[in-house]
Amino acid sequence: MSWLPPYTFSSESNTDKRQELLSMLEQVDHKLMEIDNECAKEQMAIQREFDKKKRPIFEERKSIIEKIPKFWADTISRHPIFLENMHPEDYDVLELLTDIELEDNLDNEGSYKIKLIFDEAVSEFMEPNVLVKHIVFKDHEESVQELTEIKWKKESPRSLIEKKFAGEIGSDDKLKGSIVSFFDFFSKDISDEGIDIGEIIRRDIYHAPLLYYCEDDLNSSV
Repeated sequence: MSWLPPYTFSSESNTDKRQELLSMLEQVDHKLMEIDNECAKEQMAIQREFDKKKRPIFEERKSIIEKIPKFWADTISRHPIFLENMHPEDYDVLELLTDIELEDNLDNEGSYKIKLIFDEAVSEFMEPNVLVKHIVFKDHEESVQELTEIKWKKESPRSLIEKKFAGEIGSDDKLKGSIVSFFDFFSKDISDEGIDIGEIIRRDIYHAPLLYYCEDDLNSSV
């Protein structure tokens, strides 16, 4: 058991004094929190201004990426998180991903919308060829405002992956909990609590794709 020092305020009158001081401290903390919240709102407003300045540069980047085959599939699969969790069943679909669009910091809470655009050839696997997920943050809670439902033409990548590992992992619950499919991000039934795919796309993949796309080149040069 860890040791704790005795309270300095021991008598009843001193206890009342302690409560009064703690109440005063709480009020001070509240004032500091109000300033922090005001600061965060102003920072977000500035961030949105700079986000606007980036848009034409993202369009310039898009025109270059369109000329590189499987750029987004390779970028995603080389990210450290997906490097350990990417399966061929996911990659077969992802290699038809032609563009990623991000509407970031849609409000003062930092809500965002991700759009994945696939080549029409993806219709062999699924419909539609444009997937959207709109995540809203409010009062420190996260909710999904919009989610494209994927209609798989055959079996979903997750279903194929689960079948592949069914004999190795054991129970169905353990199997489902241990497998990550990129397309879990667009599933209502699968929680992405373990790996926040949206944040990885938003923070890493979209803003610094070249870092991950060139990962193999960097490793081979070491």
